[in-house]
Amino acid sequence: EREVARVDHLFHAHAPRGGRISARSLVQLKELEANPFNRQLCNVFSAEDDGSLDVIEFVDLFTCMSKAAPLSTKLTVAFRMLDQDGDGFIGRGDVESVVSLLITKADDKPDDDLELLERDEAARVVDRVLKEGDVDGNELISPTEFVKLMSHVTDFASKFSISL
Repeated sequence: EREVARVDHLFHAHAPRGGRISARSLVQLKELEANPFNRQLCNVFSAEDDGSLDVIEFVDLFTCMSKAAPLSTKLTVAFRMLDQDGDGFIGRGDVESVVSLLITKADDKPDDDLELLERDEAARVVDRVLKEGDVDGNELISPTEFVKLMSHVTDFASKFSISL
């Protein structure tokens, strides 16, 4: 309950009176700014599909990302973040987008990002993720396959959280 009050206070400190916090403002919050998936995370909770959040959506985001949130909730959120095209599966394009996001280190200059892996290395990572996650061989990772894949990541629940 105290955590919800802190989240509510955080929202009202950054939101226009009675409004929504824009995605641009959200990703600049210290709680979200270092997360490479901050925009995707905001999109999962935004009813407006623009990443902006009202107070209810904002509290939902922080509740689902708290250390106390159930593993099943965290897995659902993670799946939705990674399913970039929203088709209910994590396909090659989704994995490529995620890998690209993770291996590109932005610096202070626009259009001057540094790639941390060569393209062929990144392609091997994508292939490996799909090979390990796609149990039925259809080149797509379903929510069930994702849960099975993530069961091998023993610290997922503790790492997939936002501290206030």
